[in-house]
Amino acid sequence: MNSTSNRIAIVSVTYNSEGVIQGFVDAVAKHEAGSSVVVVDNASPGGLPRVNVHLVRMEANAGFGAGCNAARAILSEGNPPDYVAFLNPDVRLQANSLTQIADQMDKEPTTGLATGSLVDADGAPMAAAWGPPSAARLLWKLFGLDLPRVRRYVGRFGKGGVLTSASSMVRSIEEVEGFVIGGAMMARWSCLEALNWFDERFFLTWEDTDLCTRGRQAGWRTSQYVTDPIVHFGSHSSEGVSARHWRRWYWEGARIYADKHRDSMSTISRVIVRIGARTFSRMRTESA
Repeated sequence: MNSTSNRIAIVSVTYNSEGVIQGFVDAVAKHEAGSSVVVVDNASPGGLPRVNVHLVRMEANAGFGAGCNAARAILSEGNPPDYVAFLNPDVRLQANSLTQIADQMDKEPTTGLATGSLVDADGAPMAAAWGPPSAARLLWKLFGLDLPRVRRYVGRFGKGGVLTSASSMVRSIEEVEGFVIGGAMMARWSCLEALNWFDERFFLTWEDTDLCTRGRQAGWRTSQYVTDPIVHFGSHSSEGVSARHWRRWYWEGARIYADKHRDSMSTISRVIVRIGARTFSRMRTESA
């Protein structure tokens, strides 16, 4: 599989992403030409996307984590890569940002998971890293207040949020106490193997939080580095998915995470998770 380079492999999980995946592949070919690419399609109704990279088709839509894990056997062939970058298909590289992240991780052998500087289509900084799950963010989600502008700017403030803006001239490395988002995540191969990759019980959302939590418990650092900006267009990786589906998956994932990592969440956070999980589980039953 790794006919180009054994340093960085790139994995992208698609679902009805035909409109954005070619631009993703083109940007990777331009800015990270030495990296191997695996596109895993989660049984899109329209079939496999038409791109000239290694394609894997899932038999059913098994979720983001399972899709990422499907690339494991392929990347294990021969000499596995040093790093695996998990990128949503609506992410666009503008420079060799992945190489920049890998260069920093080379200097920090205990960093197992990392991200770089993330911006939206207008160039405004976006949150690529969050602090530990908090009651405030869970309440925002519960009442549907997770606005794009909140996600974009709230991370500029407070410990554990976005550590530097994309336009910052600061060139420092800071550790993230929480997690980096799965849609723009770099993972050290040895870290992924030690953690047995993603927990497939999470369908969509929280699998990245879980991975970073397990990494920290195993002694791996999670870091964000200042890089050339990585563009995330947002809301284009899974066309046709309803807001109700997203919220149900979010709260189901939150419930699994709260049960799995009880000590990492406050009592009030766990109460909010139970309310959210019950509310959206009931909505699923009523609409079935």
